[in-house]
This record gives sequence, structure tokens and C-alpha cells, in this order.
Amino acid sequence: MSDRKPSRTRPSGRRRRPGGRPRKPPARGPQDAEAARPGRLWLYGLHTVEAALRNPERRLFRLLTTPARHQAFAEILAGRPPDHRPSIEIVEPARLQHLIPGDAAHQGVVLETAPLAGPTLTDLLARAGSDSCLLLLDQVTDPQNVGAILRAAAAFGADGIIVPGRHTAPQNAALAKAASGAVDVVPMASVSNLARAIGQLQDAGFWVIGLDAAAPVTLDA
Repeated sequence: MSDRKPSRTRPSGRRRRPGGRPRKPPARGPQDAEAARPGRLWLYGLHTVEAALRNPERRLFRLLTTPARHQAFAEILAGRPPDHRPSIEIVEPARLQHLIPGDAAHQGVVLETAPLAGPTLTDLLARAGSDSCLLLLDQVTDPQNVGAILRAAAAFGADGIIVPGRHTAPQNAALAKAASGAVDVVPMASVSNLARAIGQLQDAGFWVIGLDAAAPVTLDA
């Protein structure tokens, strides 16, 4: 007879810590989201998707909603021409979570769309009136910050935002979600040289004011 104790078997599944609690599955990252087709992106969130659906310049492909959100977004789509409406799919929330990065909140709706083709600086100047206000962002690379600026620009009635082509936040789904729909309201133009763009604005009659958090004069003054 062997005096060796019989081995204890453990049910297959999650590995357990010494204390007996199962390990948590690793958090999903951006790379775990289901990739959109080339030249497209997933937008998510109530205000973000609603603004995109109301923007006639948006190219729309697929709208995925939970049963609870379907009716509201079907009514929004009714205002678009039939040949400019995306297909609609009613899915469970877990399906939507696979389309977006990490633990982002889809709020029951995800839209597959093409990125917006932004205007040129010439386009913004052609639309500008005598009291137009344009914002220039210099090397603001965080999508959350750009999204917040877009929201403020929409609230205060700015006519557009100008960003450099390099060293700026990518116009992706994270920026659109942070902007809460403002990316489809405030046009954003990309320029190759910000200093040259300032010269064009001055030639067009704009006053150019630099903003600094430590400045002694407030914006309203």
C-alpha cells in the first residue's frame, strides 16, 4: 500500500487564488473591441448617436440598439431621406459592449458611420460673419479635453474649431463620446501650419487672442 495521499482534483474553470476566490477576468481594452470596417468607426452614447443621425453630412451604415432604445431612434431616423438611413438591428446590451472599447458606456445604442470630412479653413472663412468666433487649439492631444472644448464651443455658439494636422487628438469615437454630440454641431478644420492659419484669420479681419490659464485678464473683460 502506498502512503501517498490521493491527489485532489479541482473542477475546471477559473483559476482560484490561495484564499479560494476566483480570479477576475482581465478588463477589456480598446484592442478587444470588435473592429469597424476600414474607413468606418463605431459611435456610441445617446447624445453622440442622436447628433450623428441628425447630421445630413454623416454617412450612416448600421444602427444597433437595445429593445428599450429602438423606438426612440426609429423616430429620429424617420426624419432622414429613406436612402440616407442606416439599417437597424435590435440586439442585447452585451452585443453592443463588444463593439466599443473597454468599459465605455454605450447607453443602449451604437452606430457604424464614416468619419466626418471636416471643412477647410477657407470653408470656415467663407461662412464667417462679422461676429464669428473660431477657436484654435495648439497641440491638445487628449480626446477628452478636445471633447470638452467642443461642448463649450457648441454651448457658446462658436462657428468652428481649427486644429493642426499633427500633434492633435484623433477624431475618433472616444472624442465624439466626450463631445456628447458637439462633433456633429461644431465644424473642425485641420490645417498644416497653425501660425499660417492665424495670419489668414488676421488678413480676413479676425482679432486673434491668446488664452492662458494664468493670464491676469478674464475672457469677458
